[in-house]
Amino acid sequence: MNMKKSSLFIDIGNSHIKISIDSYNDSDNNNKSLKEDFQDSFSFDREKDFFETLKKIRRHEGMFADINVIDLCYCSVRGKETYSIIKNIKKIFGQNVKYYRISYFDNEFFSFKYDQLSSYGEDRLALLFYVAYFFGKDAIISIDCGTAMTIDTLLNGNYSGGFITAGFKLQSSILNKNTRLLPAISMDEIKKYKIDKSTSSIFGFSTLQSLSLGLQYAIFGSVLLAINNFCKLIKDKNSNNNNSVNSCDIGYKHSNNSNVIQIVITGGDGILLKEFLDKFLIDYISNDIKFSISFDKNAVLKGLRIFNSIRKSYSNVN
Repeated sequence: MNMKKSSLFIDIGNSHIKISIDSYNDSDNNNKSLKEDFQDSFSFDREKDFFETLKKIRRHEGMFADINVIDLCYCSVRGKETYSIIKNIKKIFGQNVKYYRISYFDNEFFSFKYDQLSSYGEDRLALLFYVAYFFGKDAIISIDCGTAMTIDTLLNGNYSGGFITAGFKLQSSILNKNTRLLPAISMDEIKKYKIDKSTSSIFGFSTLQSLSLGLQYAIFGSVLLAINNFCKLIKDKNSNNNNSVNSCDIGYKHSNNSNVIQIVITGGDGILLKEFLDKFLIDYISNDIKFSISFDKNAVLKGLRIFNSIRKSYSNVN
């Protein structure tokens, strides 16, 4: 069988581990389009299933029969636990595979400054590589809706800060554990009682509906405030540069999207946020401002792919 050289990408999150594979022939020169989606990606909530799948990849079983992993690129938010996970991965693939952990280095796509750089979440960094590569010099807001919800911003290719808050499941768990009577609420129940423009869905008429709406107001409200403040930040920078400020001229020119703020969403609960913004953003932000809202469940994995590609190109130059 003709084996395909492959890169394995691993996103080690708080509650799930996700993987994807890129395969290419020598004729591809490892320049597979970074815009292509992955043929297959997998998400695991149990480490046992994750490691069993890696063993199948290593043994070339089933759908992985022609996969020959030559390098592995990963990000992790699990602190010291990461070393144990990677140690077990190396036991499976051995020393013939090259291992790369995402890190920031000076590149042509974005500049990045952060106090205590080592404390910056690697999944957030992968997402920055993703949005910076695909949206260039646009004004960008990236949002990862997972166990923690993170928001980060890029403006004219420069990192402009972000914030971290608890996601839906974590906020629900905290309320349940620290009160006597409030029940835990599932994502299915939250989706059942989504905020709507009808008067019957503005406030709750049961504890479950009130909890569901309260979590949405807390999380979606913080996102709306962040977007509004980002718009003000852009206007302030334009004013300081003595540019003529027009309420429509809030983004930065890009070859594909002129004067548009890009909002890029990922994470397990990201679809719920996108649905909310699609409905309500125009009501809370000036309709003179243009937004493009997109969701990509594999954005972090694609960010790892972009990091790996840039790393290789820089290595070839140097």
